[in-house]
Amino acid sequence: MSLTNRTDKRVCFKVKTTAPKKYCVKPTTGILEANSTVYILVNLQPFDVNDPLETVKHKFQIQSAVVPEEFTNLDNVWKELAPEEIQDWKLKCFLDIPTQLKEIAEKKVSEQGTSAERLDATPPKIKNEADSGEPSPPIEQRLVEAERRAAEELKRLREEISRVTQENVKMREECSKLKRSAAIGESKADNFARIHTQPIAQPMTYTTLIFFVLIAVFFGYIIAKIY
Repeated sequence: MSLTNRTDKRVCFKVKTTAPKKYCVKPTTGILEANSTVYILVNLQPFDVNDPLETVKHKFQIQSAVVPEEFTNLDNVWKELAPEEIQDWKLKCFLDIPTQLKEIAEKKVSEQGTSAERLDATPPKIKNEADSGEPSPPIEQRLVEAERRAAEELKRLREEISRVTQENVKMREECSKLKRSAAIGESKADNFARIHTQPIAQPMTYTTLIFFVLIAVFFGYIIAKIY
């Protein structure tokens, strides 16, 4: 998701969702400089495709407002803004499960039911005394087990991707904070150096003061003689 500020003012934004446990949104709030764009990362968390509630439409709400000149803290800005100063947009999100994934899930459920019926209808086999090994499981049961393992592995990979993505976003935020801190430190250092490198006015010595007094007396004496 991308948000663009097309105005000449700084704008603060906030992203909300009706299902915060199903979506990982980073960042959820921030400031957009004039004529700039920010990208919002939205990750869908692992879920059960057979759950009918997963197809319910979710919504994302984006709020924005012009940042006041006396801006100090972003959290306080949202508390101090009047309702008419906040603009909001609502985006509907419909979970569209791929047809192939649906077919795999339905086939898995169907095969599990068919396998259970076949196992119940199959008469027990009498073991041969000469047969010392255990009978191999039915092929349907092995297919169901393989599909179950594949589903678990897919879920694990999605969780791993989500975790790595969140760590990447966190590292980017930390790098941004470090850059801002470094910029503030350099600014303070420049101000300190500028103040301490200014030339200091030298105080007037006693000899210089006597010299100026004698010059003043001399000019006064000449003016008195003339007039």
